[in-house]
Amino acid sequence: MIETVAVVTASAPPHAWVAPSNASACSGCAQSGYCAGATAGRRGRGRQIVIDDPLGLSPGESVVIGIPGAGLLRAATLAYLLPLLALAATAWVATRFALPLWATLGGALLALGAGLWLAERLGRDAPRPVVLRRLS
Repeated sequence: MIETVAVVTASAPPHAWVAPSNASACSGCAQSGYCAGATAGRRGRGRQIVIDDPLGLSPGESVVIGIPGAGLLRAATLAYLLPLLALAATAWVATRFALPLWATLGGALLALGAGLWLAERLGRDAPRPVVLRRLS
């Protein structure tokens, strides 16, 4: 289970909106201005996640949310690998059959779009983050 601390920003049973904390292990480092990890954390600010609220959470409370590691791996595979494989397979088939460049590029872009669409459709039933425990 991959866990992170989040703050409840709004609640309307049976759901709550949480904002994951962006604190990283290196937030106090003198090199944080040049660090890719610190930069990625700053980019995610303001993001909110809708979760099921079995605990009756109130805005301002801190909670630990988690998602199964296998679910995260599946989501990453769908989001990144599926569209890339669709694009590469189409480009390979088009060049194998000596199609003109415009047909190869057009087919590859269509396959990329289809892969993104399919990833979005298949990702709808992916595991969602859940509240593991209340901190405050």
